[in-house]
Amino acid sequence: MASSALTRATSWHSAKALAAVAAIAFTGCALLTGRSPFSSNVASNACGDHGGAVGRLADGQASLDGGADEDACVQTAETPAAEPPSGGSQPPARAGAAGETGGRRDFNLVVLTIDALRIDLGFMGYSRAVSPQLDALAKRSTVFERAYSMSSYTGKSLGPMMIGKFASECWRDGGHFDAYRPENTLLAERLQAAGFHTMGAASHWYFEPKFGLSQGMDQWDLSTVVGGPGGPVYSLVTSAALTDVGIKMLSEPKNVQGRFFLWIHYLDPHQYYVRHPETPDLSPAVSNGDKALYDGEVWYTDHHVGRLLDFIASSPWADRTIIVVTSDHGEAFGEHGVKGHGVDLWESLVRVPLVIYVPGVEPHRVHVKRSLVDLVPTLLDLLGLPQPPPGELSGRTTAPEILSSREADPEERDIYLDMPAGPRVSQHRALIHGATPGLKLMHEGGALYFLFDLSKDPGELHDLAGNRAMFAPLMQAFDDRLASLQPGHVVGPMIGPK
Repeated sequence: MASSALTRATSWHSAKALAAVAAIAFTGCALLTGRSPFSSNVASNACGDHGGAVGRLADGQASLDGGADEDACVQTAETPAAEPPSGGSQPPARAGAAGETGGRRDFNLVVLTIDALRIDLGFMGYSRAVSPQLDALAKRSTVFERAYSMSSYTGKSLGPMMIGKFASECWRDGGHFDAYRPENTLLAERLQAAGFHTMGAASHWYFEPKFGLSQGMDQWDLSTVVGGPGGPVYSLVTSAALTDVGIKMLSEPKNVQGRFFLWIHYLDPHQYYVRHPETPDLSPAVSNGDKALYDGEVWYTDHHVGRLLDFIASSPWADRTIIVVTSDHGEAFGEHGVKGHGVDLWESLVRVPLVIYVPGVEPHRVHVKRSLVDLVPTLLDLLGLPQPPPGELSGRTTAPEILSSREADPEERDIYLDMPAGPRVSQHRALIHGATPGLKLMHEGGALYFLFDLSKDPGELHDLAGNRAMFAPLMQAFDDRLASLQPGHVVGPMIGPK
């Protein structure tokens, strides 16, 4: 396929226009029902719902959430899709000697983020062969089986992941597409200060420098971006072109003569989904048409990520290059009556893959829950760089869990999920507490809470918020976590679309 971005079928543009008209019609539904809409990164109003689930107020009385979000996921009457495969319900086998890096700490770093990537991947137990290239990487890597993004929306998760703080703790402009201010310190800035050559590429206008995600980058390639807000960005095919950009950057001797950092953000799995002629037959068949198309998008992206991984493997610096693959959030296909992503914090929207390859380390799996807020301190440790002063990062390193396959069962950690209020969404927060998979308390705003026991109810279908014996200790843990957050700074004016 040509290296330039390929425009998707014209018929898809027509479908997109029809979807926008339908979304406008659905706006009244959100207002009439008072139900909370669920967002995706598409500019359309939509009707959101909790799929018939009834939340409970702190006093145990039933209630419904309200609000509206222009970038909302589309409410659908179809039967909720099945819960994603667990991908690893059993603790990993700890065979062999502890992983060794030979004391090496002069690693390079490649981070690949894939937008809206669910855990429906082969190495996580998915039955359809959508990810052969990532599956091969996972076989030689550390796989985190219960990894969580920090939010369910790119603007509230990707920047914070690279900063190492939750969105509510960052300096930002408070927009729907949050612009992160220079007062934040991104991973690229830390690596640049340590002498790394820093490079990045993306195919969405949100990665323009004014939004702050390119801070610390020596090279920042947006050649695959077409148009701005309201443009055709979601109707383009860009994985092939992004991989070509990555290979070109890594082929330049000056870019790899010392230590380097490369970050590429792949977009194709994002709505809207189209069929790729190259995609093989993916069996077994799925009844959800959008999910079938999405799986094809994942296969297509995986194919081109594989080209980049092959290039890295053939390079002389391959044996000293760490590779990370993860996502900014998941995607919903009927769970809780939701399609797309954003606003709420259901498991299908916040569980993400996390694969970390460190040369010389024995492949293994980490079965306890972990958050991407831990990624920055983890990478600093793996790269042999000092941690910043206390208070600069909100996560904790997971490097010991990566470097040794004989690591005793790692400690349990709570997972905090953070969706700050913005122009199109009210504040949503959640805490997953206790032994993995944990008890999950979701705060939908005001006095509305949901409570789920993920060990017995992975699909989050049975609200336990009315059980005072369960609710009270979870509420205390939630309050304690909120009290531990660092103060954030929302400073206007908003840069992106409102």
